[in-house]
Amino acid sequence: MKRIKNKLNNALNFVNKGHLKQAEILYLECLDKIEDKQSSIYKQAMHGLGFIKSELGQFKEASKLYIALLYIARDKGDKEDEALAYHQLGMVERLSGNIEKALHYFAKEYEIYHDTFPEFHLGFAVNLYERGKTCLLQNELTEAQYFIEDSLNHGEKTGEPIVVGCTHRDLGHIFQLNGEKKKAMIHYKYALDAFQRAEDSQAIKDIERKMANL
Repeated sequence: MKRIKNKLNNALNFVNKGHLKQAEILYLECLDKIEDKQSSIYKQAMHGLGFIKSELGQFKEASKLYIALLYIARDKGDKEDEALAYHQLGMVERLSGNIEKALHYFAKEYEIYHDTFPEFHLGFAVNLYERGKTCLLQNELTEAQYFIEDSLNHGEKTGEPIVVGCTHRDLGHIFQLNGEKKKAMIHYKYALDAFQRAEDSQAIKDIERKMANL
């Protein structure tokens, strides 16, 4: 067990360094050795491999992994893991260009939070943000604004500045696309303040660039 955990840690280190193929090999080795298919380390390896497959553009393989995780969660009655599996399936479908399917999975995730975790504001914020981003890909600005504004409402209750910063940044982008530059600048300023509180230098540079080009 200790060797498997070490391999999982090494795989994550490879992911963080961008060495995806090396990480993939380690995750596969772990999955081959883990006998308990409902254990936390098995699910950790499955999620890791699913991420690798998505990053490599192997979307069908990624989807199969997350569907397997969805079934595991259902069998255990674990609503939190079920919601996570739906979220990851939504991300995979969006990356592969299946927008309607992505929105369907995100909606299923939202239902679980609504019915089971009504105070899980971070979960709501992330879910609604991703739904808004998905609508943006289709240039559906009204729907995107609706989702991201709702995400901001939940995000402000989390106390997480990154969440608040991302939602304000994308609202600024939407208003900019609509030609409403004053509203866009207001949101960019809020985003800048949030990213400064989070000390996210890359996000700060990105916002300052957007404000300078507005």
